[in-house]
Amino acid sequence: MALLRADLEGAVNGPIQLVRGLIAVIETEPDMDQARFAELAGRLIDNEPSLRNIAAAPDMIIQMMYPIEGNERAIGLDYNSIQEQREAALRARDLGDLVLAGPVDLVQGGQGFIGRYPVFLRNGNSPAVFWGLVSAVMDLDVLYAQAGLRDDLPFSVTLTGRDATGSGGRSFFGPELTPEDMPVVGTVQLPTGTWQIAALPHGGWSSQNPQIWTIRAFLLFAATLILVPSVEMGRSIHTRERAIQDLEAANTALQHQMHEIESARAAQAEAEVQLRQSQKLEAVGQLTGGVAHDFNNLLTVILGNAEMLVDELSDQDSLRELAKMTATAAERGSELTSRLLAFSRQQPLQPRVLNVSDQICDGFELLLRRTLPETFTLHIESAESLWLAEIDPSQLESALLNVVLNARDAMPDGGQITIAMDNAVLGDDFELNDPDFEAGQYITITVTDTGHGMADETLSRVFEPFFTTKDVGSGSGLGLSMVYGFVKQSGGHVRISSEPGHGTSVSLYFPRSQKDDVQGKVGRSPQPISGGTETILVVEDDELVREHVRANLVGLGYKVIEAENGPEAMEILKQKRDIDLLFTDVVLPGGMNGKALADAAKDLQPDLKVLFTSGYTEDTMIHHGRLDLKVDLLSKPYRRIQLAEKLREVLG
Repeated sequence: MALLRADLEGAVNGPIQLVRGLIAVIETEPDMDQARFAELAGRLIDNEPSLRNIAAAPDMIIQMMYPIEGNERAIGLDYNSIQEQREAALRARDLGDLVLAGPVDLVQGGQGFIGRYPVFLRNGNSPAVFWGLVSAVMDLDVLYAQAGLRDDLPFSVTLTGRDATGSGGRSFFGPELTPEDMPVVGTVQLPTGTWQIAALPHGGWSSQNPQIWTIRAFLLFAATLILVPSVEMGRSIHTRERAIQDLEAANTALQHQMHEIESARAAQAEAEVQLRQSQKLEAVGQLTGGVAHDFNNLLTVILGNAEMLVDELSDQDSLRELAKMTATAAERGSELTSRLLAFSRQQPLQPRVLNVSDQICDGFELLLRRTLPETFTLHIESAESLWLAEIDPSQLESALLNVVLNARDAMPDGGQITIAMDNAVLGDDFELNDPDFEAGQYITITVTDTGHGMADETLSRVFEPFFTTKDVGSGSGLGLSMVYGFVKQSGGHVRISSEPGHGTSVSLYFPRSQKDDVQGKVGRSPQPISGGTETILVVEDDELVREHVRANLVGLGYKVIEAENGPEAMEILKQKRDIDLLFTDVVLPGGMNGKALADAAKDLQPDLKVLFTSGYTEDTMIHHGRLDLKVDLLSKPYRRIQLAEKLREVLG
């Protein structure tokens, strides 16, 4: 009987522990679907013959099952809707552990035990949250066979325990025995309680003195009892060892799955961080776009009027200086707006194929050296046969200037700044925490300083907009944000490394251009402001800006026709065929933006010249961060000389 008790414990506890392993996976992956559940449950059932089916009931409603065949009616079952099921489920939840009930008639046929396991989700030190139940059905006949409980044993065996309601004394196997029968009694230890196993010789214990033949028969019977259990013990030990091996293999597989899940959760957490950063950038970018449009309209008027006042007040020095200060303040506001658009990747780029080394060394190096005090040394290094890159040169210079100025501020007592340019082939194994990274050929520009460096906490936030470690009034916190947005908009990547006391290194990676010809630099016309006599249709919804532009164009000698929106402009174009140029804002009311207006106007007058202007172009003029080819754009705010030069350029 002791052997039977041990085998019965192994037969019942084995599948219980396997199901606990499945629950451990669910606790780390509570949103798993039917396919994932079937994969895990199927693996357990294949390894444990006593398991008939396993079901998961989030919120007490069965939603996942394996196998489904033969159990279709159970899908959607609400434990709360059946009194007996509800009591067992609530008892498992309140106990916080397995509730084993049975035997019960199974819908698939036969009888079995049902184990109901509560599942709790834990998050750090927060209280555990009840997720639902996992129920597992164990086949009664298979369990008895694994434990060696058979009807042909040379003695009577009775197994009793708790039924589905939790009441004790329910007979599972064998005849009913009373204490007067004086059975041999043992306890079957289970995770959530005990069963009782009792044995009694067939016919009970004899109280009479046996005759010699009875003694001989009994001795023969005893020998049989010794031999048969020995054989059975050998079989049972082999079966048990095999079950332990299967359990260890299943446990190893579950541990491997847990490791994979942890890795996946870590990757998911990192992806969620990247997603939140992207959503934050997108949200601020949308806000920036609207602000930039209205703000640049105002700056256009302020800058233009300040310029006109500077010219008109040539004989009043004090007032002229005030007008100059106004113009300077407007330009600084324009730079701030430009940086906002840059970090949100909405700055209209006009890239050209260029040699980065030539761009930096021809003129820009001199600007950098003038920016740095005498206590600084600047080294510029470039690899031979540097590849070409397609970059907006003015934005590149602005980005490098921001990085160099940050390096300067990190070395209040002076130091060394090195700008190194090189070719790089980056593979998939390149360590860059960037979900957009693509392996390939890149041109690298690395700015290294010997400053005080940064701690990890600061390093993790350097690209956040408006984040700065400088004193109030010493910086806007948009410098590195602008650098990051410009490089990403150019199809590149940024990597920054730093350590307190050991300086900082900022690396910019730009994709290698597949074009072989360097495009010449666009120089400013040295000639004075010039106008013309052509007719220009100005389309601008902001009345102040429209009046300002009209005054400037008339002052330059042009004939001007005004429209407030696209439909109004189209009516004018249909009536007048002598218009030479359409000068339109990109963002317009009335259901027709500047791009749509230009396309419709070109259909009416194919030879019509078009010049766009805007402080924020949305996605109508920019694709993949670049201005559409053959599109002429004058960004707001602009100076009068810029307006005059751009008009002559477009009109030819």
